[in-house]
Amino acid sequence: MVRRRAIRWPFRRRAAHLRLGVRGERIAARALRRSGYRVVSRNYRPGRRRSDAELDIVAWEGRTLAVVEVKTRRGGFGDPAERVDREKRRRIRRSAARMWRRESSRKRIPPGSRLRLDVVEVWFPATRSRRFLARLRGALRRPTVRIHRGAF
Repeated sequence: MVRRRAIRWPFRRRAAHLRLGVRGERIAARALRRSGYRVVSRNYRPGRRRSDAELDIVAWEGRTLAVVEVKTRRGGFGDPAERVDREKRRRIRRSAARMWRRESSRKRIPPGSRLRLDVVEVWFPATRSRRFLARLRGALRRPTVRIHRGAF
């Protein structure tokens, strides 16, 4: 008897907030490239521990290796960078140190390089109405991107 394989869709539908985050990371990487960064990695995981934070973007700016945390928000109040609290900063620092040790031992980080932690804020304009055309206009407006060098 011939066994048939189940049909799989080529994509998986993600939750809206996850799609927004992925879109924000893509826009942040583009903004960093335009600012002179050389993006090396996205969504870098230095270890398999659950306590390790995922490093959103790792990029070179001159001889400085920047670990970038991307915060995306649609409308709302307050800065997205305010959402990087003390615990998140601690986890990012620990993951960045682990990444630094691992990549230095592999000779991918030249001696004399520095490490810096940055935050990139991406704001999407808020739509006032839930009607289709209002949402479409909101989707066509450009997001605001702000880079904070050495933010934490």
